Amino acid sequence: MVWREEQNNCYWKDDQTIIAFENKKKTGAGYYLMHDKTQEYRHLWPHISSDGHPSYSPDRRLVVTDTYSNRKRMAILKVLNEDFNIVIAIKKILYVFGLHAADAGRVGGV
Repeated sequence: MVWREEQNNCYWKDDQTIIAFENKKKTGAGYYLMHDKTQEYRHLWPHISSDGHPSYSPDRRLVVTDTYSNRKRMAILKVLNEDFNIVIAIKKILYVFGLHAADAGRVGGV
């Protein structure tokens, strides 16, 4: 795996493969599936250029990731299928002062 390029937010798919959001010189920013101790990688979902925090489902068929909040403090939770490039936005989250809206009512409380 090459760590010389900009890398952020990674998750091990299995003992040899890791998914990470990277900015590679040749192909640009995006999610990459990389094989440990090799130069091999696959650019997943080239149409997605927003960084997030990827995690694999227990069966390793799906990836769930989020986006950082935008200017309106909205973030999106996405489910992706690495084989067919299916993207499903499953939840929009409003962040209020660093907390998401579901926690905002508990600030100063319980």
